[in-house]
Formats: sequence, structure tokens, C-alpha cells
Amino acid sequence: MWILGLFLLISLPCSLEAAWETLQKGVDHQVISYQNGHIHLYRLHLKKIQLDLLDARQYGMNAMSVRDFAVKSNALLVINGGFFQEGFAPLGLMIQKGKQLNPLRRVEWGVFYIEKDLPKITHSRKFEINPDITTALQSGPRLVIAGTIPSLVPGTRSQRSAIGMTANNEVILAITQNVLLTLSEWAQIISQHCTYALNLDGGGSSQLFQQLRGQELFIAGITPVPNAFAVFDRY
Repeated sequence: MWILGLFLLISLPCSLEAAWETLQKGVDHQVISYQNGHIHLYRLHLKKIQLDLLDARQYGMNAMSVRDFAVKSNALLVINGGFFQEGFAPLGLMIQKGKQLNPLRRVEWGVFYIEKDLPKITHSRKFEINPDITTALQSGPRLVIAGTIPSLVPGTRSQRSAIGMTANNEVILAITQNVLLTLSEWAQIISQHCTYALNLDGGGSSQLFQQLRGQELFIAGITPVPNAFAVFDRY
């Protein structure tokens, strides 16, 4: 019985683990083979890099691909942000460099934010704006809360993206590549790497662009997006 239990544990697809590769100071990358595709994880050390929120409206656009965001901002890494409605109008709170760009919605979502260089995730209804918050984005649902997966509506299988944090205050960016998952399945995978995690817009919006150590990776989405998280060198 013990041997059978061990076999079942090892054979679970979401238990697959890969080694972290340092792409540059403050950015580690891990690729997990899953089903017929991959899951990409990026581990960010905020004392060594800068994580910002980008807004397409600041470039005279309603929405852009993450590659265009990277080209226009000179970012090292860009991943899609939160949800939006018709006309690419963002849904939920956006704070960039301490300035609020979009208001908070009191809904059953969560907020990822950076306060005094520390990443945090909380329920939307508990979030309070203060001058020490430099970056924030509202999205949902929360996938991991203090190491525990909350009750989630599984939904349909789709491409997924997420942002989270570890117990050591490292930020995790995650995205699927040719992998379709329900929210519950996505949360199971993310929970192995994050103590807190927030789902980002998935499906056709899910996309990532990386240009680090001469390596370029573009996971294209079907539609452009109005906002995105971007990684920059900290000078």
C-alpha cells in the first residue's frame, strides 16, 4: 500500500519539478513539461529587479501585445495583466509608480501589490490604498491563500497566467504554453510554488514575452491586452 501511494504521488502531472535557471540578476526561470506543452515560471527578486505595471493608454493605444509593450518600454519580461471589458477598458484597480490609473472594484477578486518593495496579495474588500504602495493590479480569483487552495469554480479548460509570491517574498510569474487547465488544476500547480497567488486574465489574453540573456521567448495571445506586468533592471 505504501509503495502504491508513493507511485501515485510521483505519477501526478502537477508534481513535476524542474531546476531553476538564472537568466540574469534577480530573474530565475523554470520550465515544467506538462501534458503536450509547458508551464513557464519566473522567480523575481525585487531587491535586484523592478516590477512595474504598464498601461497601453500611456502609449496612445487601447491595447497591445506583450511584445509591443516590451519594445516600447524596453522591458526584459512582460506578462499580460488583468481583465477588461468591451473596448479594452480595464476592470479593477491599477496603480503605477504610486499613482492610481483605474479604480478598485469591491468584488470577490484579489489585489496584487508592492508596498515598500514587498509583494502582497489580499482580498479586494480588504485592500486599502496608502502612499507606500507603488504598484497594484486587481484580478481574480485568488488561487492560493496562505498555502491553501480556496474553493474555486473549475470553469472550462483554458490557457492560464498568474502572479504570486513565495514565503521568502519572491514574486512568481506563471503562464501555460499549449496547456489547457481549469482554475482548480491551475491552482494545484501554482500552490507548489507560491504561498499566495492571483489568477490573471487567461484564454486568448494569456501571453508573455521574454528577452533575457540573449534568449527570446514569445508566447502569443489571441488578443491584445490593455495592461501588463513588466520586469526591468534595477539601476
